[in-house]
Formats: sequence, C-alpha cells, structure tokens
Amino acid sequence: MKARQILFKTARIIGRLFYRKHVWLISDREGSAGDNGEAFFKYLQSKAVNAVFAIRKDSEDYDRISKIGNVVDMRSLKYKLLLCISDCHCSSQLFHMENHIETPQIFLQHGVAYSDISKMIKPVNHKNFYIITVSDMEREQLIRGGVSEDHVWLTGLPRFDYLKCKDGNKVIAVFSWRASLSGLNEDVLKESRYYKMLDRIIKDEELREEISRRGYKLYFKLHPEVLRHKHFFSEVDENYFYTDTYNKLFEEVSLMVTDYSSAISDCVYMYKPIIYFQFDQNQFYEGNPFVSLGLFDYENHGFGPVITDYDDLKSAILGLIDEGCRMEEKYREHVDEYFKYIDKDNCERVFDKIRTLLNKY
Repeated sequence: MKARQILFKTARIIGRLFYRKHVWLISDREGSAGDNGEAFFKYLQSKAVNAVFAIRKDSEDYDRISKIGNVVDMRSLKYKLLLCISDCHCSSQLFHMENHIETPQIFLQHGVAYSDISKMIKPVNHKNFYIITVSDMEREQLIRGGVSEDHVWLTGLPRFDYLKCKDGNKVIAVFSWRASLSGLNEDVLKESRYYKMLDRIIKDEELREEISRRGYKLYFKLHPEVLRHKHFFSEVDENYFYTDTYNKLFEEVSLMVTDYSSAISDCVYMYKPIIYFQFDQNQFYEGNPFVSLGLFDYENHGFGPVITDYDDLKSAILGLIDEGCRMEEKYREHVDEYFKYIDKDNCERVFDKIRTLLNKY
C-alpha cells in the first residue's frame, strides 16, 4: 500500500509539471453512469472546469456520456495518469480513493447513509478524503465514525437536482442485499429467509391482481447480487422485473416498497410514499462487514410505516393505493426535518465546496 502511494505521489509531482490541463476527474461505477457522478458532470459543463468522466469504453453508457462532455476509458493508461495528476477526483464510488492520498478525493456517495458506514469509510479515509451528506444526522454519524468535521460536507446529492416526477401508476419493490449471504452456494441461498421472502412476494398473484384492479402494476427492481441468481424465479413473468434505470424508476414510481435501501431517498425527496418491509430486523446487521445500526431510527425518523408481517404489508400497499399514493403528513414532516435542503442547488453547493478547497492548494 505504501509503495503504491509513493509511486502515485511521484507520478503526481512529475505529471503535473508537464501536464498543464487542470482536470476534474468524475465517475460513477466502472461499467455504468446514472448516479451522482453523472449528475455533477452535467452540471460542470456550464462551468469553467476541464471535467473528464471516467467509464469503461464497453459500457452501454459510454456513448451517451461522451455526448455530454469529455470521457476517458476507465481501463486506459490515461485514466491511471489522471487519477494521479487531476485537481480532484469526484466519484459516487470509492474507486482508488485509498491510494491517491495526494489528490483531493470527493466521495459523492451513491445513496444516503442512514446506517453507520464507518466500517466502509475507514479504509479510504485520509488527509485529502471528503464526503458529501444530506442531513445533520448523517453528518454527525460520519464524524463520530472518524471523518474529520471539515471533511464532511452538508450539500445534498447532485442527482437530486435532476429528479423528475410523474405518476406512472407503478408500485416498485427494491430490496437491499444481505452481506451475510455473500459467498454461499446456490442451494443454501435458495433456502435462505431472504430469498424465500422475495419469492413469496414475486409469486403472489393475489396481491398483483388486487394492485392491478386498482389501476397500478407491481414490479421488482432486483439488486445486482440477486440478478446473478435470477433463475431462482424462472417461472415468473419477465415483465414483473423493472429493468430500466434508477433515474427512470424514481420518475415513474408511485409507491416504493423497500427494507433498508437508500434508493428511497430520491422518492421521498419528491414526497413519494414508501413502505419499509423489514422482515428480518434482528438479522440484517449481523455479519455485515460494511454497515451497522446508526443514529437513524426507522420508527422515529423514517419516511413511511415500518412493517414486519407479510399480511400487514399487503394491507399497507393496497391502503396507500386507495388513498391515491399520497405520503402521510407526518412522513412529509420527517422528510422536511431530515433533509437539510430540498431544492435544485445541490450541485452548486458541491461545486462551491470543491472550488474553495482547491483555492487552498
């Protein structure tokens, strides 16, 4: 690790002597965009900044992003050079942030940290590591977890600026992965409580018919880890699975059902109703190497009802549909209390923070 850091530091010193272009390197996932990185990259096109977006050239998003601005192949030598010499590296993922400690690293996050993510952040936290947040509670949690106070920026998520809201008459279920299931063989996975519950909901034709009778459709947006085992649900109609982007999902969904997924943040930011179905409350944090229970309490701070019984879940879904999929007033108040900003200026606040930081160099 130290040898790499010395190599990257040397490359930065020499590279910045000869490569005079002041690059802001931006990224999301290696093989896809559509997150806070892309949103911030769009915003930077109107600024006097040499922004370059990093993504694999074989990604389906490569051509689309290249029409927005400058793009670099994440598998190229140029990308590795830019990691060393860029003015800053901003990403919704934690790619390479642990090694390039001489370069300001801004973690844009890919969700809101309702849980304590300090175990995930600790390995990448260094003198030039910064992280953005959406609330005082989230900020406090990160500071308690070891990130320096002036390195936790309360700005809001860039992608919130580009949210669009329309009524698509869709009920979409989005469930988090269970870290305790990683590495298990398929026979064990298929018999886990997690997969059995997903299977029960997906194959519940009675629920689907009741939702359909009310003019709505039920879909599932499967977690990437679950997608690897999609054949578990081989007898299920493919049309039940939502395959469009998360951005499209947030736009079209009328009611979201989740357990712990931070994907609900974009929905509640637009005051769309959600239901927490936490059928394994006692086991969720067990064996999770990345997150643990934090300051956020789903019962007291959450943005929708917390349900643990399956029959109660069905009643709650149908009840909210019958009410026109409107978020209850008490949950609207929770949204207003939790999010520091509900506006379209999140990118601007991130930009101002980075510009102020770079002016110190």
